Amino acid sequence: MVANSWQGYGAGTQLLKRLAVLARADGIKRLVADTLSENYRMRDVFRHSGMVSSSTSDCGVVHVGLDLTQG
Repeated sequence: MVANSWQGYGAGTQLLKRLAVLARADGIKRLVADTLSENYRMRDVFRHSGMVSSSTSDCGVVHVGLDLTQG
């Protein structure tokens, strides 16, 4: 979670990148995340990460699968 005052400055993008690096180092091949469907900023972070392998929506929540084996 990124505090409202920090949103829009790339903090979420940097956190996701760092999490991916640490997860890969531990042999993790996939991350999963949920965000509200109206949270377009976070959905954009996922979409532009280059890691999205799946995305489904259910009851206003977007479920995202991130493939760590690419890139």
